[in-house]
Amino acid sequence: MDYKYIEQLLERYWKCETSLEEEAILRSFFAQKDVPVSLLPYRDLFCQEQKMGEDHLGSDFDERILAMVGQEEPRTPKVRTITLSSRLRPLFKAAASLAILLTFSMAIQQAMDQNAPSQPTDIPHTEVATGAETAHTDPSSEIDTTKTAITSDCRQVEILEEQANN
Repeated sequence: MDYKYIEQLLERYWKCETSLEEEAILRSFFAQKDVPVSLLPYRDLFCQEQKMGEDHLGSDFDERILAMVGQEEPRTPKVRTITLSSRLRPLFKAAASLAILLTFSMAIQQAMDQNAPSQPTDIPHTEVATGAETAHTDPSSEIDTTKTAITSDCRQVEILEEQANN
């Protein structure tokens, strides 16, 4: 017997060019008992849908699922109120850290400027008259100014922390 038409349909099937009717022809052909040996490897592919179609859910499936769903207790979601201060708390902490960091860096800069010699001792210094007088400040007054700035910044940090905690 010549199975050229079936072989042509199989070739078109592998190229995804078959219609639904042609696929139905292939399924009905492979459902027969007499399938040539050369086409036997394809039989399981086309008969698989029929085997899968036989498996159905039981009539009591819906009832069992509905009973399982009905047994669960309704869940109440946990609700947490977020206030403006709690939302801005990380920002307050970052601002306080930045203020402390800037204060210490300014204090270190002031200390470095005081310890650095203003003129090298080996080289003679000649002043150029610019018409403006240079103001020399007392190092103890600069230290007092730095201490005052640090204490005010610390107080601001304490105020921000109190606001954040409330």
